[in-house]
Amino acid sequence: MAVISLKEQLFSSDRTIGTFIKTPNYQLVEIVTSCNLSFVALDAEHAPFSKSDLDTCILAARANDTPVIVRVPTSNEEDVLSVLDMGANGVLFPHINCMLDAITAVQASKYKSDASDF
Repeated sequence: MAVISLKEQLFSSDRTIGTFIKTPNYQLVEIVTSCNLSFVALDAEHAPFSKSDLDTCILAARANDTPVIVRVPTSNEEDVLSVLDMGANGVLFPHINCMLDAITAVQASKYKSDASDF
């Protein structure tokens, strides 16, 4: 059975069902992702996820072909890009209250190259 991407799931007319996980434990992620959910969201804003915990939990979810969204603690580049580097399928940004906040969040999720490095 072919696995469709999270983006395809969200834009389809089918129901998507997921859950938030606030316990930084990869075994819990393995159990939850075996339940055929559309996605899981790891809450790194309100729960004590370390970078190592996030990396392991993302790996556990991806092992069961379950897309992972990470709710990052801030919209800072280092928080956003690190979870994308770990393999998260998406990022849920906290405290987006205006268009400038949204633009800042989107910019934080883009990899930039410094032309002077070449």
